[in-house]
Amino acid sequence: IIPPSPVSFTGVTVTAGSGPVIELSGGDAVFEDCTFDVTATTNNSHFQTTAVAVSYNGIATIKGGSYSSTGYGIYVYSSGGMIIVEDGDISGDVKAAEADVDPNYGATSTIKIQGGNVKGTLGTNNQPNATIEVTGGKFDTDVSTYVPSGLTIQKNDDGSFSVIRLDAVYLDGVNGDDSQSGADKDNAVKSLEKAMQLVSENGTIYVSGTVNMSNMGDVSLSDVTIKRAEGFTKKMFLLAGNTTLTLSNVIFDGDSIELGDDSKDAPFIFAGQGTTLNIGEGTQLINNGANAVQGNTCTINMTGGIIKNNNASLAGGAMIVWNGTVNLTGGIIEDNFTEEWGGAICALDNSVVTMDGIDIRNNSAVYRGGAVYLEGNVSGVNTAKFIMKSGSITGNSAGEGFDGGGISAWSGAEIEISGGTIENNLQVDNIGTAIALHVYNGDTVLKLSGAPSISGNIALDDNEDENRTVIQVTDDFHPANPIKVLGNYYPDGGTVVTYAAGLVPEAGQFVSMDESYGFIQDGQNLKWVALIGVPFKNEDNNVTYARVWVVPNTTIDSTQVPNPTKTGYTLLGWRPWSKQEMWD
Repeated sequence: IIPPSPVSFTGVTVTAGSGPVIELSGGDAVFEDCTFDVTATTNNSHFQTTAVAVSYNGIATIKGGSYSSTGYGIYVYSSGGMIIVEDGDISGDVKAAEADVDPNYGATSTIKIQGGNVKGTLGTNNQPNATIEVTGGKFDTDVSTYVPSGLTIQKNDDGSFSVIRLDAVYLDGVNGDDSQSGADKDNAVKSLEKAMQLVSENGTIYVSGTVNMSNMGDVSLSDVTIKRAEGFTKKMFLLAGNTTLTLSNVIFDGDSIELGDDSKDAPFIFAGQGTTLNIGEGTQLINNGANAVQGNTCTINMTGGIIKNNNASLAGGAMIVWNGTVNLTGGIIEDNFTEEWGGAICALDNSVVTMDGIDIRNNSAVYRGGAVYLEGNVSGVNTAKFIMKSGSITGNSAGEGFDGGGISAWSGAEIEISGGTIENNLQVDNIGTAIALHVYNGDTVLKLSGAPSISGNIALDDNEDENRTVIQVTDDFHPANPIKVLGNYYPDGGTVVTYAAGLVPEAGQFVSMDESYGFIQDGQNLKWVALIGVPFKNEDNNVTYARVWVVPNTTIDSTQVPNPTKTGYTLLGWRPWSKQEMWD
């Protein structure tokens, strides 16, 4: 008897004179590549000869192996539970599978056979809450009674029976009906669960009406391709309430269909308030004529897969979120496009996007934020945050006349960067090729620490009187190369960088894009200062060998002084203009 906590059995071999070999009483277990054989010769129709049994709402998932008995191969006790057979060999001399239920328990007993080889009959004790559902596998008896509508049983040449599933299934969450075949648009089913029952492994589900997934708990989707049915131009899945959708080895393919006026309301998935979307390994969200994902007050976790080649009229080529939490820890977001802001991601209001081990590359926006666009104060006083710990933002581009080839932040947004790489992003006017910060209805802040590699420039929003956006160094900071900073007006004495208490400011960590401006340290701050340009010329004042820019009231670094040569002459030194004495 296993307590109610997930347990895995892999490669276990048991030969027993009686059973059950394993009973899950309220527990949850997975069996893979095990061999259970019960050899009892008496009482073999009883639970005592079962290979795998569940009771009191236990759940057993069989993924492979061999489970045989002289009695029942698998059994659900009358107190209720579920057994799911994905693969493996199941056999029983009395019955291969039996599901019983006692009405006094108010329980449900369910066996779902989705694959594998089954020898022996199937049965229940004929109570309404005792069910067997067969959607796949191979059998030595005709199990048509247990096959859902829309699927068929085929008798094979060797006398066995196989479930035939559909390569193409039509799903209409608005007007569909699960009693229909799903074989074409006019006979579409209504629920995703039914569509997954009908579709063959690696088959295609065509969505012809938005699928509303409300309060469905945990839903996993794998090994299927999902496309739009002809003429359908709205959102495909709508998550609401208590719903968590987990994707693995799933392809959402929009086939680059033009969606016209519906394109702003046509993501593959819209994650509503309180829902969670998990994008895992093998998932592809590709070729949509809109954002791949939209979310509002939700959580989106991307641990693998790819979001690619989506073309959105709304901001956020790959995804747009309002007040959402986005965790990007694996996978790739590339080659997405928006006619607005944020070629890959647009995060608005109180959204928090954390990037730690993902590549965001080659995305583009007509306006700002080739990769990422943040805006906080769309709906009041909010702070949109982008936190970058690792990964890369490369090869992205913002539109001509706008800024933020990599990241653009507006209106109370906050960026924190402690690692990763930002490089080779493009803005044709060279304004914020890496990052652009703007002020509008709220302060916008860039916080730096760790050892990131940031190539390109960071554009600040200043005016003639003050620098309104400030870079904050919040912890030990060792950038791979000096950070290039670009201003609008370079207000003299305006604070550009603030170091946290206890840190030693290092002007060498930052460099001005305009050679006529530099930085001076004032306590924990680095401030703009207009430099003095000192030209070094020939005696006829018609050749300039170099112009050295110097902080006022400081000396010229001798290593910056040019050393020209002229045949037949020796350079003795330099003298100030209109004076005869030598300059030291």
